[in-house]
Amino acid sequence: MVSLSKLVLLVPLLLLLACKEPTKPIQLPVDLSIESVAVTDVRLRLAIDGGNIPHSYRLSRDGQLQLEDSFSGADTILADRNLLPNTSYTYRAYSLHKGNVIDSSDIVMVTTMDTTSHEFVWEVDKVGVFPSVLKSVFAISLNYVLVGGRIYFPDSASTTGYSEAHNTLRWNGTTWSEVDIEYGGVGEGILAFSQSDIWITTGIPYHWNGTEWTKYHLWDMGVLDLDDGGVTCIWGPSSSDLYFAGRGGTIVHYDGAIWEEMDSGTDAELKDITGSVDSKTGQVRVWVAGILILLHYDGTAWQTVWDEDNPLFPDNHINPTALYAPDQENLYITAWNGLDTRLYTINQLNPSEYKLLTTHQLFVRSMDGSSSEDIFMAGNYNEIAHYNGFSTLVYTEFTSDGMFFGLDQLDDYVFIVGVTPGQQGIVVRGRRAE
Repeated sequence: MVSLSKLVLLVPLLLLLACKEPTKPIQLPVDLSIESVAVTDVRLRLAIDGGNIPHSYRLSRDGQLQLEDSFSGADTILADRNLLPNTSYTYRAYSLHKGNVIDSSDIVMVTTMDTTSHEFVWEVDKVGVFPSVLKSVFAISLNYVLVGGRIYFPDSASTTGYSEAHNTLRWNGTTWSEVDIEYGGVGEGILAFSQSDIWITTGIPYHWNGTEWTKYHLWDMGVLDLDDGGVTCIWGPSSSDLYFAGRGGTIVHYDGAIWEEMDSGTDAELKDITGSVDSKTGQVRVWVAGILILLHYDGTAWQTVWDEDNPLFPDNHINPTALYAPDQENLYITAWNGLDTRLYTINQLNPSEYKLLTTHQLFVRSMDGSSSEDIFMAGNYNEIAHYNGFSTLVYTEFTSDGMFFGLDQLDDYVFIVGVTPGQQGIVVRGRRAE
C-alpha cells in the first residue's frame, strides 16, 4: 500500500513531466524561382533550407499536383514541359516531412514565350558557273556577309572556259564581290568576331586582322601529322580560344598563341561544331557532331556522348548531322536514322535529359537560330525548315536536286548557301515578313 507521503511527492513529479516543453515543429522554408522560360518549357529552381540532407517536395501547377520527389543539396532544377505557347501558369512548391506538408513557397507566375513567325520573304542569288559550290556562310552584319566555297566565273581566255577557283565572296547589302584568301582551297568554315577578326578554313585555317591574311599550315607547323585530316568547321568564344574540327577525327585548339592537336578518341569525319560559355563559372563547353558520333569537351578532355553502338536517342536515330547551342543550358541536335530527321534538345549538363521537338524528312546539313524559338535547318534537295518553338514548317519553293550546306541567322534575317543541280553556287536570303 502506497503511503500518503509518497503520493504527495509523486504528484509534483508527474506534473513536472506533464509540463515538459513540447517538441518544436520542423521548419523547412521553401524558395521557388524562375530559371528559364521557353515556348513550351519552364525551368524552376527549388531551394529548401535544412542542410545537405534529402529533401522531399511537391510541385503544383495551377493548383494541380505535377511532381512529388526528393533531392539532396541546397537546390535543384525542375523542368515542366509540353506547355502551351504564350500562356500563363502558377507554380507553388511544398516541403514535406514523412509525407506531410511542412512549408510552402510563394506562388510563382510564369508566362511561356510566344512562337516566332514562319512567314519569310525570300530572295535567291546564283553565283559562279559549273562546277561551283558554296559550303559556308557567316553574317557579321546585313551589309557584311561572307560565304565560302569553290566559285568559278566565266573566262573566255581560259582553256576550260572559266576562271581559277575563288573561295570566298562578300555581300555588302547590294552586290557580291571576291575576297580571296588563296586560290584552289574550298572555303568550308567561317567564324567572325568583327570585320577585322575573321577566321576561314579551307582545311587550313586563315585569319584576317583587318589588314592581311595569315595562313596557319598546321602540317608545316608540326601541329598535325600527314595522317591527320584537315579542319573544316570552327567554333570559339574569341580568337584566343578557338576549336577546329574536321576529317579523320581531327580536333585542334588555338589559344591565341599556341596551336595544339587534341585527342578526340575517334577517326570519324567531324561535320559540325558549336559550344557555350557558363556565365557564372566561365567554363567552355564544346560539342562536335560527326558521322555516327557526338563528342563533348568539358574543359578537360573530349568524351564520346554517343556512338553507333551506344546511341542516346531511340529508334535508330544515331547520326547527328547538325548542332545549335542558343545558351549555356540547351543543345539542339538533328539526328537522322536513314528515313527521317528528329530535332532534339538536350541538357548540356546532363545529356541523358532530352526532349523530342519535331520530326521531318529533311536530311539536315546545317542549323542555326536567333533563339530556342527561332531555328532554321537546311540540307538535301535544297529544302529549308523553320522551327518556331512549337511547330515546324518546311519550305518547298526551293526544292530541287541540289543541296544546302551552310546557314547563318542574324535576328530576323537568314542566309543559306549550297549548290544547284547544275552546280552553281546558290545563296538564299530570307527576311521575316513584317
